[in-house]
Amino acid sequence: MIGWMALALLIGGCGPSEVRAPDSDINEARELLSNSLELWKSGKKAEDLRSLNPPVYFADDQLAKGAKLKDFRILTNGEMYVTNVKFEVELQFNGADGQEDRQRKIEYLVTTVPAKTISRLE
Repeated sequence: MIGWMALALLIGGCGPSEVRAPDSDINEARELLSNSLELWKSGKKAEDLRSLNPPVYFADDQLAKGAKLKDFRILTNGEMYVTNVKFEVELQFNGADGQEDRQRKIEYLVTTVPAKTISRLE
């Protein structure tokens, strides 16, 4: 009898379940990415973004190294990638001796909940 009760509890949904963060909002993620790239372009650093309310955690080696972002273009509308939103972005940096260093097809994962995060995929 106890075996049947345990089986009924498991089948009924009282067993362990997968805990997963909520899905990020695509429109909010695009706005977060665009605003953060604009701040980088204006000369802000990663620590400046972390001091915003709410804080934005932007993980990109170029930003961390102090690279000067000249311009950017978000190439895709964003697609769900588990609970994140993935974007393809073109970044253009100020290069040495006036030359432009253009990098294509950089992908970012953007999370809007529970925290505002942007991380570069490599």
